[in-house]
Amino acid sequence: MKLHQLALSAFGPYPGQLEIDFDRLGADGLFLLHGDTGAGKTSLLDAVAFALFGTVPGARQEAGRLRCDQAAPKAETRVTLELTVAGQRFRVSRTPKYERPKSRGTGTTVSQATASLAWIGAPPAGRTAGGVDRIPEVAMIVTELLGMTADQFFQVVLLPQGDFARFLRADTDQRERLLEQLFDTGRFGTIEQWFAERRRVSGAAVRERSDALGRIVARTVQAAGWRGDVPAQPDADWLDGVRDLVDARRALTAEVAVTAAAERRAAQEALGRQAAHHEQARRLTRLREQQRLVTSTAPARLRWSTEIEQARRAAPVLAAVSASERAERVHRAARVDRDRSVDAVLRVLAPAEHDIVPTDADRLTAPDAARAASAAVRDRAGHLGGLVIESERQAADLRDLAALRTAVAAATAQRDALAAEVATLPVRIDVLADRHRSALDAAGRLPDLEHRARTLAEAVSDARRLPAARTAARRAVDAAQAAVDAAQTATAHRLQLTARRIDGMAAELARALTDGAPCAVCGASEHPHPAAGAADAVSTAEVAAAHDREVAAARRRDEAVSARAAAEQSVAVLEATLGGRTLDELRAASAVATGAAADAAALVAALPALERELRDLESRAAESAQRIAELTATVTERTARLEPLRREVERRAATLTAAAAGHSDVPGRRAALLALADALDALDTAGHVVRAARDGVTSAWALVTAALDDSGFDDVDTARAAGAADLRGTEERLRDADRTAAAVEAQLEDPEFAGLDDAGIDLEAVEEELTRAAVRVTAAETAATTGYADAQAAASRHREVTLLATELTDAWRELAPLQAADRELSELTEVILGRGANRLGMSLRSYVLAAWLHEVAAAANDRLRVLSGGRYTFIPSTSRESRGRSGGLGLDVLDEYSGKSRPTKTLSGGESFLASLALALGLADVVAGQTGVGLLNTMFIDEGFGTLDADSLDLVMETLDSLRGEGRVIGVVSHVDELRQRIPSRLRVQRSAEGSTVELTAPGAGAELFA
Repeated sequence: MKLHQLALSAFGPYPGQLEIDFDRLGADGLFLLHGDTGAGKTSLLDAVAFALFGTVPGARQEAGRLRCDQAAPKAETRVTLELTVAGQRFRVSRTPKYERPKSRGTGTTVSQATASLAWIGAPPAGRTAGGVDRIPEVAMIVTELLGMTADQFFQVVLLPQGDFARFLRADTDQRERLLEQLFDTGRFGTIEQWFAERRRVSGAAVRERSDALGRIVARTVQAAGWRGDVPAQPDADWLDGVRDLVDARRALTAEVAVTAAAERRAAQEALGRQAAHHEQARRLTRLREQQRLVTSTAPARLRWSTEIEQARRAAPVLAAVSASERAERVHRAARVDRDRSVDAVLRVLAPAEHDIVPTDADRLTAPDAARAASAAVRDRAGHLGGLVIESERQAADLRDLAALRTAVAAATAQRDALAAEVATLPVRIDVLADRHRSALDAAGRLPDLEHRARTLAEAVSDARRLPAARTAARRAVDAAQAAVDAAQTATAHRLQLTARRIDGMAAELARALTDGAPCAVCGASEHPHPAAGAADAVSTAEVAAAHDREVAAARRRDEAVSARAAAEQSVAVLEATLGGRTLDELRAASAVATGAAADAAALVAALPALERELRDLESRAAESAQRIAELTATVTERTARLEPLRREVERRAATLTAAAAGHSDVPGRRAALLALADALDALDTAGHVVRAARDGVTSAWALVTAALDDSGFDDVDTARAAGAADLRGTEERLRDADRTAAAVEAQLEDPEFAGLDDAGIDLEAVEEELTRAAVRVTAAETAATTGYADAQAAASRHREVTLLATELTDAWRELAPLQAADRELSELTEVILGRGANRLGMSLRSYVLAAWLHEVAAAANDRLRVLSGGRYTFIPSTSRESRGRSGGLGLDVLDEYSGKSRPTKTLSGGESFLASLALALGLADVVAGQTGVGLLNTMFIDEGFGTLDADSLDLVMETLDSLRGEGRVIGVVSHVDELRQRIPSRLRVQRSAEGSTVELTAPGAGAELFA
């Protein structure tokens, strides 16, 4: 992979158009990306990542702020990258999702993310010449060509040195998470999950079978009534013991049941004989008692015969008397009904009918009088039939007349109410229109108001920070002044010591003179006046120490001066931003701006509701006007129908009132006439009934006289006294007494009593013996029933235990292979998951990652040996970590100076950078080979050079030169000043209040500034 051109606009801190020519910048194979902190160096790398994958590394993607805040509102945020991958050159362009001003009207709209890919030159086989412009297709092609995911690209092309420094010191879990991002171990994780799931399923099956077997054992124990101990793992020997116990119980209970049954039969036979004897004695005793009772009832039976004969003679007389009494009751009831009928006629008789119906009871009850009056009344009711129809028509017209009046009143009221409401609508519409115009104006002003509110809020924050910044600036000024004074003092002290050192040099030379030997200064062999040394002579070491102190003081002075400049610049920026406004002024202005923005936002939020309400009112005005016209037409039409109907109703009312003759209406009078006719018919019927009842009374009394003559009784009272006896009851008692006497005599003649003498029977002794026999039978039956039940239970238990034994044997036979297979699967799963017999304590996935780590370490060692001067070599470790945690992804270094290995955590800061750089480069080589992308022609190394000394920096530069010699282009991102002298191709990023700019410096081309 090789980058050619990068173009971006309104991206990150870059508000305008920016183009970077990587072919020109990387012509020498190595270039430096440097600039102020926060200026936007990393944003250029983010642009490369975004162009390829639509995302940026780490937390910057989570923030979701890719658009430049200083960009013009209508400037498009876009990144375009031209590169070559696997021999194919193409251009990929993307825009993120961001808000932009609307093309029409006010407010903002969301610009959706886009992506496009165009081939430069001939497209690869199977690809269209026009490229693609759908985000999923672009992502698929880029990933396919690069052969790596976004996470892999961020690790092997944009080398994050800080991450690899942490990787050196990480534990197994942390290294595992990073390596899983780079190397696809998903299929091995799937294998682990498959084995774990298979073990879970197998274990569940074994537990299910074991639980089922346990339930069979429990059922066997319960069925057998086993009271002994049950082994934790029941076996065939235990089952044989249970079955032997059940067999013994079955044989014993069967023998007991046979014996009890024989004893019960003997007791039942003895009880039968005693019961027969007892029953004979009891029956004979009862028959003798009955015989004595029958003999004592002979006088009563004679009296009953006489009473029966007299009652039979009185019966015809009493029957005739009863018939005469019934005739009298009928006659009295008929007269009462006739009187009631008369009252009913007089109640319903109206004065208008006095001319055809008599008004006194005697005339009404005369024969055929009621019938004639009824015919006259019905004739008059028939003449009113035609007027009944007119009456019904009159009622319908009255209802219509009332309905018309109600409808006219309702329509008039509704029309007047609508007219009153319509009169108020214009004012309401004008008010809403004014509010709508205010809301539209607020919508236009809202972005400016919100921008001003945000600006003032930021200014308030700056104003709060200004006192602390001024304090920090004063302290920095004081510290800088103190550092300058200390540096000047150190310089003066060093100059003083140097002067004293020079002054004492003559004495030092004099001490070295020897008589006859030439002087090192003048060459004379005589030394008449050698210089004498002072007591406070200064040595070379003292001068050197003073020089070191001077250098340290100068460095502190420079740092303090730089800090003072930064603090003063911060104060100046804050003061320039505030423009002389105080915190209280800014707070007040911010509150006003915030309130204005909130008020405008509230108006804008209410705009849709206002528009709907305004439309509703205008629509209601039009609808109400139409409704008023419809109601006016309705009132006119129904008023025209009302007057003719009213005149017709009044005309008909006079005729109907005369025909009603004092009644409520004509149908009411006709109904009254028909009711009067019905009452007269009922009275006529009642008169006929009274006359017939009177004739029945005369006939019934003649029958009573004839019956007295035939019976021989003197009068009715004598016959009634004879007939008062209970004839049927007396006859029944006489028949019962006769039957009892005959039955007793017949039973006493029975041959079964021939050998018994009732005088010598002791019935109580017989009953006591019978009771004792019954007790013996009950005891025998209980014993036999219990024995039979025990035998049946023992036999049933034997059958159930036999079936359960077969079921239990089958369950043992089925469970054994399942348990063996489950143990084997569980042991293998434990090994795959890094437990059990796995001595390394590494899961399958960790083992694969450890193999990749070995390859990475082998590739990195070629770099590390050069960078460390042959001192260090990576040694992967598979040993477990502390506290028994799994290992396999350990990484130590072999120190050739000591010949011992030690953890990477013991490396110094510079050594850690060298090791992490070697590890990152080795990882890049391995991942590139693993993904099939081949040589990575363009790579970026981000920071970490500040921890190196001069020698280590030389080694790093030699390594980078070797990479350059392999045909790669290396971009170094760093703040180190010395790299500016070593790397002639540079890309400098500068920041300002308006946004960042880029300055490109290339050999032979000078510097070129890009906005």
